[in-house]
Amino acid sequence: MLLVLLVVSNLIGIYLNRLLDITMRSAYNQLCKNANVRGSLLTEHTLISKMIDSLMPRKYATVIMQDFDVFRDRVQNVNTPQPADDELKMATFRPLHIERMENISILFADIVGFTHMSSNKSAAQLVSLLSDLYGRFDDLCVQMSCEKIATLGDCYYCVSGCPEPREDHARACV
Repeated sequence: MLLVLLVVSNLIGIYLNRLLDITMRSAYNQLCKNANVRGSLLTEHTLISKMIDSLMPRKYATVIMQDFDVFRDRVQNVNTPQPADDELKMATFRPLHIERMENISILFADIVGFTHMSSNKSAAQLVSLLSDLYGRFDDLCVQMSCEKIATLGDCYYCVSGCPEPREDHARACV
């Protein structure tokens, strides 16, 4: 009888030990998956931050990144009840940051006869030509403290006197 009790208690112990082992392994695997996802999210956040920094002045990039962090927190806590005063913020997906600027100059540089010229060149030649031209414009923007806004086809947009005001904005832009 004692031997049967000993065998049964050992079998129960082995069973519980195996169950605990399986649970611990499962928890460890889940922890590893979470660490991998967290690392991936951190990498993505770093890439987004670098992209925003490269696309806009630091003054505005900081505000945009703060909005991004708020939005990311909202997405992560989507099932958590939000306070009532946050309802207005929740309604806005991406807030607009508008700041009135005085005394600025905007340059729209368009290549005259580009459509006719493009019909005589291959796509690779056009891309090379525009890349060289826009690279020179970019260098001039850095040299004259202008901000590049965009390129659209054969048109180059930049602004002077923004975000930092300057007296010679028109001269710098030209």
